[in-house]
Amino acid sequence: IASFFPIKISDWTMTSNEWDYIGTVNAEHLSYNLSTNGNFVGLLSRGDKIVVLKMEYTISSTGVLDASNIPITTPFMGESGHNVDLYRAGKMCLTGSHTVAYTPKVSGSYQIDIKIPNTPEVQQVAVSAATDSELSGTFTIVYLQPGFDPISSDSISFDSTAEDFEIALRNMSDIIGSVEVSRHNCASPAISCSWNVTFLSFHGDSNMILLNKSQLGGVGDVEIQELVKGHISKSIIGMPRTIDVSAGDIDPSMTTAFGKGLVKAKAGEKSTFSIQPKDGYGNDKQCESSDLFYSAIYPEAKNDDSTVVSNNVESSQQENIDFCSFNYVPLTSGFHTVAIVYATSRERQVITTNYDGVVRAGTFK
Repeated sequence: IASFFPIKISDWTMTSNEWDYIGTVNAEHLSYNLSTNGNFVGLLSRGDKIVVLKMEYTISSTGVLDASNIPITTPFMGESGHNVDLYRAGKMCLTGSHTVAYTPKVSGSYQIDIKIPNTPEVQQVAVSAATDSELSGTFTIVYLQPGFDPISSDSISFDSTAEDFEIALRNMSDIIGSVEVSRHNCASPAISCSWNVTFLSFHGDSNMILLNKSQLGGVGDVEIQELVKGHISKSIIGMPRTIDVSAGDIDPSMTTAFGKGLVKAKAGEKSTFSIQPKDGYGNDKQCESSDLFYSAIYPEAKNDDSTVVSNNVESSQQENIDFCSFNYVPLTSGFHTVAIVYATSRERQVITTNYDGVVRAGTFK
């Protein structure tokens, strides 16, 4: 609601008008490979755009693409999971549209917003040994942030595990925030090794990290590259906007009645009670169809229809609130039963007549 804290809609769906459902895959966070739960050979080709957990990836031109594996050009950024839906996106992916469906349950004025999610920055640190040499020693990571002094990590071994690399970066958390590290291409750490650093809490495009190799022996090449450019979450064009959610159809099981006329009355004098129409979610609804309500008040211990007081319900308003009002005059003293009913549908009957000639005349009953 516009004047309150945001409400997260949980029962919503979004489907692309250009996506084709392929099947399910098992995906590991930061992995460059998706393992399939079916044979998708013939359904997917290298260079195809695919979507997993609402994020788009491209099938790599290298790596194993077979009945069990799908290589992707960028690391999988979603949470690890099994049996995740896989879609093939449209070839162009430039003007694709999506259909979003949701069911509001509380009437009122809402501000609806659609945002592109945060994309965390991913940078890769890769070191390799010089010809006829082996890596040894340690190195440090240096980060330069405008307005701050350069900050360095703790020493990192040439064959560091992902966990140790991540621990060495903790003293930089005030600047770069929390990170996640994964290790790749380290079958022979003395020859080459690389680490992917994901900036989990840094929003937007980060400066490139630097590597101090003064304590690193046998090094031939150091390469730092940006695998995924970080993006800040932002609203799409035309958002946010305000929408009005009106109450649904009247639901008799949720509709309530109130007023003095439901508790006591005096024979020969007018008494009144009110009916507040509500929809199936309990939202108040204006009394736009009062003619569909009917109420009857009859003595509890008598079967004489002449003492039954009945009438249709009328629409009324108090303090800008619409509700239905019912006025009645009881004829006898004693306990009475009040019955209120609502016509959920009206009966409709069709009369069809046929004529032998072209002239239509007369009447019928």
